[in-house]
Amino acid sequence: MSIAIRLNVRRIRRWHLDFQQILQARTGENVSFVLEDGPGGMLSVDLLLDLEKVLYFHSGQSPIDIMKPRVVDTALTVSDADLIINLSGNSNQVSDSCLTLTPLFEGASEELALLGALLQGRSPVVSVQSAPGLQITATAAPALDEANSVRQRFELVARHTQRLLLRAVSGPRADVAQSVGRFSRPGAWDVGSYAVGRVSSEALKRIYQLCLYSPHWRVGWRFVDDDGVWTRHSLEGVPWNSIADPGYRFYADPFPFNFRGKTFIFVEDFDHHGGKGIISAIPFDDAGQAGPAEPVLSEPWHLSYPYLFEHRGEVWMIPESSQSRKISLYRADPFPSRWVRDCDLIEDIDASDASLVQFEGKWWMFATVRDELGGRMDSLSLFCAEDLFGPWRPHPANPVLIDAAGARQAGQFHLQDGRLWRPVQDCRDGYGRALGLAEVTRLDEQDYAQVIRTVLRPDRNWPGRRVHTLSRFGRLECIDGSRNSPRFGANWLRET
Repeated sequence: MSIAIRLNVRRIRRWHLDFQQILQARTGENVSFVLEDGPGGMLSVDLLLDLEKVLYFHSGQSPIDIMKPRVVDTALTVSDADLIINLSGNSNQVSDSCLTLTPLFEGASEELALLGALLQGRSPVVSVQSAPGLQITATAAPALDEANSVRQRFELVARHTQRLLLRAVSGPRADVAQSVGRFSRPGAWDVGSYAVGRVSSEALKRIYQLCLYSPHWRVGWRFVDDDGVWTRHSLEGVPWNSIADPGYRFYADPFPFNFRGKTFIFVEDFDHHGGKGIISAIPFDDAGQAGPAEPVLSEPWHLSYPYLFEHRGEVWMIPESSQSRKISLYRADPFPSRWVRDCDLIEDIDASDASLVQFEGKWWMFATVRDELGGRMDSLSLFCAEDLFGPWRPHPANPVLIDAAGARQAGQFHLQDGRLWRPVQDCRDGYGRALGLAEVTRLDEQDYAQVIRTVLRPDRNWPGRRVHTLSRFGRLECIDGSRNSPRFGANWLRET
């Protein structure tokens, strides 16, 4: 099979060349370029990308570098190809004789559609359209909050587009739902407004960080006699109580757990001074909090998200420990004060918020995995095993989901009327800004699918700017959020 990659001779980028080499290595087929004339970019956008390269000290090669046509192998023509990858930005000339795959940004094939979304601060919808038939065979909505500039976001989306095209070539998913984009062509005014707003935003952010610890999380709890948030699909109902903290430390990622009559809320306990988290336990009784937070697990690396469960009469924990590049299983010995690392379930992996569930006779692990293409906020990977202790095998479609709105786990699973639900972090507007309630509609070793039924944001019931964890044990329901914590004293704390 011969594969042709159509390129605009004015807009050849380094990631196009990288994609050709990866595709050729994976398929073992001849992959060549076909160059065609097309529109150039916008001078104001190109100047902005160059300016950000200087301002943010970007050096070395970048996937969005413009390349000269002479570096491109053009030994093939479109008429000779069995598969066409259309990266030219021109969607009008589609072959009726062979399969053509075209990446779309906000529903348009032009690169400017992507840049328009990035200048507006939006996470763009990236999809792959298959012709003939014009089906959407793959889609992604990458998280952008780990990128500080339009240039970095452009680089990130380029990598995701490369991954999405590889997926479409190797195993297309027919009739993937098309998210409606908001394509708008940027103008010089958009570039100028972004540049001015960016400078102002960075200045205010710096002042904010000099005066306040940010982000500073807080834990909310309440006793409920129904299914709480999972019943109402809202944060209303019994008022939430906040767990106090000393100001220079915060508590987040709450997981309530009861074992042999003892109830605790396990939390990430983060020290702003040291910049590292440990796991602490807060005792509870029928009246509420019964004592202060006590450290129960510390490692040389940062710990958070203490996912707890009972198995074979013992209590187990999988804390988030991505800095160790392992997903480790700890056993309480005794509960809750001492934890022993029993084994490493998966090694050599940068995984966040690993969460386990037994479903239809198998153990399933959900985690967002960061690698050369994916990120911690948007790339969901699954692993499966017949036994808790493994061996764990990766899902063949990993990452099964690339979506800033629903990839990263946000607490314990919920089983309702035989249906599996998961709370998810909605990171489209930034880390921890909203919480989604997602129904898992397919979970097997061939594929995965979910539908987000509700998105919860901070409101009068839980004021603040963030909410990103939902967990429940018995009557004790927990969430977390944010508040201001001044660096120079705690006498004027207020909700934000």
